Amino acid sequence: FDLSVKKGIVADKALTEARLAGAYAIQGKLEDSKQQWSNAFSDSLTAGNLLLQAEALVALSSMTQATGNMREALDFVNKAVDLARKSKNLWIQSRCLGELGSLQLSVGKPAEARASVEEALRIDRLNGYTWEARHLFYLAQVFAGDASQSDQAIQLANSARELAIKQEDYLTFMQASAFLGQAYVGKGRVDD
Repeated sequence: FDLSVKKGIVADKALTEARLAGAYAIQGKLEDSKQQWSNAFSDSLTAGNLLLQAEALVALSSMTQATGNMREALDFVNKAVDLARKSKNLWIQSRCLGELGSLQLSVGKPAEARASVEEALRIDRLNGYTWEARHLFYLAQVFAGDASQSDQAIQLANSARELAIKQEDYLTFMQASAFLGQAYVGKGRVDD
């Protein structure tokens, strides 16, 4: 980090700041993490790194969402999607679209959420991206909002859980498992 600052290598500095932001988040130092993501975004603007700009905005969106500022969180993630599309990198497009869909669902826009998540899933499936399990889980959440589609939601959550096992995606595995437990109890299927 110090070397990239001394030599004025802004692109490397931005990448290092992003790594630090992730490390701070894991340690529970959320203010430090937010500051590093902001720095990474600023330096990635200077360096012209669209992928890192989009990733930083997704992270800032999540942090802003956690404080309850949904309008700003949506603004960040929408900008991230725009940058991802501009980059033409399908991996970051899938990432941003999935997070946009999840946030859209959180603010009560299930139709928009479904469209965003389904677009992310199409990208995942065509390219074999590991976001697929998470995006299947997001789609299960979208379907769960409509009682007439609860069986479809359970099927999608099961698929997300199985894929998460194959991909060793512990977070999605746990989320899908908890979701399935609640869904089965809600349907009176406690033996499943």
